[in-house]
Amino acid sequence: MTFSTLAEECLRYLVQTRGYSPRTKERYSITAQQFTAFLLRRGHQDDVRAFTGDTVFAFTAALGEQGAHPNTIRANLSALRTIAKHGQRVKARGRPAVTEDPTAGFDWPERQKPDIAIPTADELRRFLAVALGAEDRLTIALLLDTGLRSSELARANVEDLQEAPEGWYLAVTVKGRGARHQKRHAPLSPAVVEVIRDRMIGRNLPGGAEPLLLREGGGRHSRGSLNHLVMAVAKRAVITRFRFGPHKLRHLANYLGKQAGLDAYTRARLRNQTSVATQAHYDHVMPGDLHAARAAERQALARYLGAPGNPVPAVDPGALARILEALGQIPADRLEAVLEGLERLAGGIRSATESTAYRLNAEAPDAATGAATGDLPS
Repeated sequence: MTFSTLAEECLRYLVQTRGYSPRTKERYSITAQQFTAFLLRRGHQDDVRAFTGDTVFAFTAALGEQGAHPNTIRANLSALRTIAKHGQRVKARGRPAVTEDPTAGFDWPERQKPDIAIPTADELRRFLAVALGAEDRLTIALLLDTGLRSSELARANVEDLQEAPEGWYLAVTVKGRGARHQKRHAPLSPAVVEVIRDRMIGRNLPGGAEPLLLREGGGRHSRGSLNHLVMAVAKRAVITRFRFGPHKLRHLANYLGKQAGLDAYTRARLRNQTSVATQAHYDHVMPGDLHAARAAERQALARYLGAPGNPVPAVDPGALARILEALGQIPADRLEAVLEGLERLAGGIRSATESTAYRLNAEAPDAATGAATGDLPS
């Protein structure tokens, strides 16, 4: 059996039986073609007997020499491993076409997880301020509101917009192996539902099988056209710090959910993710969050070291305004006496605090003196 034949049979099985997506099939097919071409260049035959650990390792090394990204090499190895497992189940001349996994005899490149940038509040305001047509405005609103994959929204039809007692949702076909015909309910915000229904009326109430999202010129959106739309809007908003596509809005939606206090399972469910572990890739920390976290750690360190008293609470602007308003209503001849009384009260509080600190210092060992007075180690 040729390796090419084995790869073709494997891909048919993955799509027809396992429910793999056409995009995954295309990616695996490219890997199979590249490996076949590599075998022929190295003087081998297009034969499963040449599908060995040595040839796969050499293929991997050649990809590295050509500058392929480690994640790309891992993706190619994953495709070859899938083909090898299929070959172990297929009989050729009375025995398995592939007797062992040729990708298992060596270490794969480490997976690279780059830090994915998400738009700041200012960048998002500029992005949303770009003037758009009605269809594009609806598309951007849905991407931002749901954080769904662009492929999922591109497949959505008008009939997928449904109402339940708890509110409106979008029944989307989820991504995943064997999940091409599964539907999951993605809740929608009332404001976005209102925009959608306005567009439905504007389209003269189209049939249920028609696409929910349309291009401005007409026709169903594709994954690629959604990417192009978001990047074009980002370009008009002069966002150049990173490549701004629909997936950035997906990451942003997860970040906002985390800021809102949603647990990892709920956030995964909102994004149609099949594994909570995937959340680790979507969790981000903005620079402002880091400063706030550092301040919180500093306060925790002071408490841990035994600093006296409680941290000074933040001043409530409303309470301060009410105090100033009350002072402003006191007659001038009595205001001075009130201020003197407040000063004596503050002095008493300071004296009590200093006395407590002195007592704690006297009781604490020398090494903890700085901690007892609230001083942090240098």
